[in-house]
Amino acid sequence: VKKIIIFENSLLNLWLKLKKTIFMKKLLLCSILFLVSLFSFAQGDSCDNAIPITGNGIITASAISGAYIISCDQVNPDTATAPVAGNWYTFTPTANGIVDLTSNLPANVAPNSVDTRVSIWSGTCATLTCLAGNDDISGANYLSTVSFAATIGTTYYIQWDDRWDAAGFDFEFTFTPVSCFPVSVINLPTNIATSSITLNWDASASAPASYDVEYGPLGFTQGSGTTVSTATNSISLTGLTVSTVYDFYVRSNCGTSQSTWSAVNSFSTAKVLPYASGFDNTSSIIGWSTFGNGAYGLSAIANASLSQSPSYYWIMNNTVGAVSNNWLFTPAVSLQAGEQVTATFWLRCGTTRSLRFTVGNASTPAAQTTQIWANNALLLTSYAQQTTPVFTAPSAGIYYFAFNDISVA
Repeated sequence: VKKIIIFENSLLNLWLKLKKTIFMKKLLLCSILFLVSLFSFAQGDSCDNAIPITGNGIITASAISGAYIISCDQVNPDTATAPVAGNWYTFTPTANGIVDLTSNLPANVAPNSVDTRVSIWSGTCATLTCLAGNDDISGANYLSTVSFAATIGTTYYIQWDDRWDAAGFDFEFTFTPVSCFPVSVINLPTNIATSSITLNWDASASAPASYDVEYGPLGFTQGSGTTVSTATNSISLTGLTVSTVYDFYVRSNCGTSQSTWSAVNSFSTAKVLPYASGFDNTSSIIGWSTFGNGAYGLSAIANASLSQSPSYYWIMNNTVGAVSNNWLFTPAVSLQAGEQVTATFWLRCGTTRSLRFTVGNASTPAAQTTQIWANNALLLTSYAQQTTPVFTAPSAGIYYFAFNDISVA
């Protein structure tokens, strides 16, 4: 009987040890799973798994390796092969305010990323709505900066992608509470004439009672201009000077408070002939616009190799494998019925190009219905002057002339 009891006690001790070991392993397994879950969440590897931002400061982003959703910035549209990855963050404000994001920091030098792109969404991960995006700060600075209005209780999704570089980097997040949201998007002017114009902008998130607009000659000091108000997000200005560039600012007026003024914007009244532009400074390209399917634009990059510095120029390049269709539109030009127009311009091109010169009643490809000049075999290793045939205006009105690059793939 004693031996049996001892045997039973041994079995009991063994069972207790086994039970304790199994229990500890379960705890360890649970702990490991919990840590893995935390580690995965910390990666911000998808919209559903985004890292919450809870305060202002500099955030270090790891190498970009998570799930990607199309960019909200379409200045440099996505290609078939890139980007393929994104890093995700969220922010939910406890008050109305402005969010400022920037990767333009001293820390972002090699081996950190020096070329970033960011997108901002609202909604849910299943139904995201683009709010803002930015690729490059300038033609010489490939880091990113963006601002957007954030309303209390709304969750915003932030994606940094590897369109250009997958290396990790730092970015700065700043949230500033405001009671009256500023105007963040200024649209192109409409109804351009010799002495009048309509200015347009997106409505402020504050739904303000009115908007204030201050305008004046190019470079005027704010406070010395003319201030007008409107209840809508557009306003018509009259009594302006022909062929003149103006600056203007817009702000929301919420009654008891006003927002900050927008950044300076510029417009030009319609030109009368003769008119010339040397693209010699920023003011000289105000009113000019571009459109296209390849690499194109008004720029000051590498100006020393192209002309006298400083200078601006229009550069056209094909998208690989595609026929070019890039446009450069002049500012609005006021012509009288029967007025005759001749254009001269300087070109150079390193490969054979096809260029034409057109005219229409709007700065859109569809409106450019009349071809004035064309050359489908341009090969100019140094600048050469071109002169178009005479165009006679069929009626009085506003016209836009355009250069159209239609070079083969």
